[in-house]
Amino acid sequence: MKLLILGDLACPEKEDVIKLRNLINLFKDKVIIANLEGLLVDKKDALEKYNNALFNNIEVLEIFKETKKTIFSLANNHIKDIPEVFDYTIEKLNEKNIGFAGASRIEEESSKPYIFKDGSKEIVVFTHCWNVMSEIIYNKSKDIYINDVDYEKFINQVKIYKQEHPNSYIITYLHWNFDFEKLPFPAHRVIATKLAQNGANLILGGHSHLVNGAEKINNSIAVYGFGNFYIPSNKFLNKKLIYPKESKLTLALELDFEENKAKCYWIENSEKDIRIIKDEDFDSGDLINRYSPFRDMEERKYKKYFKEKRAKRTLVPIWYNEKNSFINKLKDYFILARMKLIRYLKNIK
Repeated sequence: MKLLILGDLACPEKEDVIKLRNLINLFKDKVIIANLEGLLVDKKDALEKYNNALFNNIEVLEIFKETKKTIFSLANNHIKDIPEVFDYTIEKLNEKNIGFAGASRIEEESSKPYIFKDGSKEIVVFTHCWNVMSEIIYNKSKDIYINDVDYEKFINQVKIYKQEHPNSYIITYLHWNFDFEKLPFPAHRVIATKLAQNGANLILGGHSHLVNGAEKINNSIAVYGFGNFYIPSNKFLNKKLIYPKESKLTLALELDFEENKAKCYWIENSEKDIRIIKDEDFDSGDLINRYSPFRDMEERKYKKYFKEKRAKRTLVPIWYNEKNSFINKLKDYFILARMKLIRYLKNIK
């Protein structure tokens, strides 16, 4: 089996779907996992009607239904943007036989993984959204549940599943970090290590819209941020959502289980097309090394490195571990208040 991991996807119009088709056709023989950054809509005037939302044009499913298998993470901070189309999205995903995990109308089901078999191999996909991100959602719909349990509980869910299914291959896809942060928080490396120690074979991250680097943890692979697989600038949020130049480069990870190899594809987005500009071996690739200067860095040294190199500095606390502690809760409350104030001031302008 060959597995391909992609980053965040919000594909609003038919012209965007057309751009994606040729690229995805190159990977039709693979199982694809990606983050669906927004629900599915079929409205011609969607960009005007849903001007505070990220979403995907329903026709994007026609691309992914042709792959060997596609699984989408729904555990992200845009999955409640348009609550009236949540049931429609679930219905269409099921209709096209596309797997999903991370959000549900039933709270207990939101934390359940998506499970499928390829031959004798059981693949298990857990997805999760940092609860700070889920709290800043514009729409506070209370009958859509996102898997945003605290990290200690999430790690324990993985641990229990691995103990009960020791031969399963476990993938965790986490929505964390801040927009345009280029490095994983120290807490993310701690969480990745504990997930690896408790049975996760792949630890994957998204949300920052930038590639965040990767490393091996024992026999597991951690990719802290894939960047935007496809979210165009100048279309969403009244055309005010514009991504920096660095967001035009995204990472895709391919795993070949038969050959026991990992390969990275570097994909470039432009106004005209989306295309592969380079592929390289995971262990020796020069771009992976360039984006992962912290690989194998000891925890204490990385804390210092992160303080010196991080992008987000002004009134942004640093999370150092996964614990549901009083200190971490204070940081959560503080950053939520900061985000809400910024949003309020922007609306005034």
